[in-house]
Amino acid sequence: MSSLMPLLRRWVLLSVLLACGCGVRAQEAARPLRLCADEAPLYPWRLAEPRRAGALPAGLDFVLIEQAAARMGLALELSLMPWRRCQTELQRGGQDAALGMSYRSDRMQFAIFPWRDMAPDEGLRMRRESYSLYALAQEGPVWDGRHLAAKGELVVGAPSGYSIVEQLQAMGLKVDEGTRSVEANLEKLVKRRVQALALPTGEGDEALKRDARWAQRVQRLDPPLVEKSYFLVYSHSYYGGNEAQAKRLWAELAQVRESAAFKRSEAELLRP
Repeated sequence: MSSLMPLLRRWVLLSVLLACGCGVRAQEAARPLRLCADEAPLYPWRLAEPRRAGALPAGLDFVLIEQAAARMGLALELSLMPWRRCQTELQRGGQDAALGMSYRSDRMQFAIFPWRDMAPDEGLRMRRESYSLYALAQEGPVWDGRHLAAKGELVVGAPSGYSIVEQLQAMGLKVDEGTRSVEANLEKLVKRRVQALALPTGEGDEALKRDARWAQRVQRLDPPLVEKSYFLVYSHSYYGGNEAQAKRLWAELAQVRESAAFKRSEAELLRP
């Protein structure tokens, strides 16, 4: 009997350690997903409406992530903040995920995108959104789909912290990214502090519909400047410890995005 005691003690110790390990894993699985999003409204994805206590803000981005997380019993802890700060928090591990980020190669240093065949997996995107150029009617620059030309000075306004800024600069354009909100950027345009704006098309068009002052003076230049896909991305630290859960949430997002329930929400929100 005495010879069995050391084995028995080792078995008890191993059982305790395994139980503790399972408890830690269960605790990690139960922990809410900390995610951040840009605090600035972006129609129809993030709406500037009063937020109900305990509820996510209004907008299709939040409808999508809420429905996807609910399908896997995942709690969400959302923080709205300036977009640049959201990216910084993701990089330092203060946030587990960020909503609605477009791909840029340098962002892979701090963000994990869904990946397939050496590129972001379009099938696992949250949404697609185009950017368009806006200018004063009858006096703005000319856009042919490749080049933007003006007779005099040409400065293009763009939302601060967005990847479109780098694309405009790569086209050789001078960019003013000192302002985030569409309203402030439109004010810059009508005051001729910039000669054109690069805005998300849905947001730009909605702003013109909302305010007759802008609708009468500002026009959209077609074709769109670019179309981008936007993703839920994870911090390196979160993905490293929760890869299976992260991949499942991407898959649930894709399923919800194509679901009848989400399409009803989309149609209701976009109804004139």
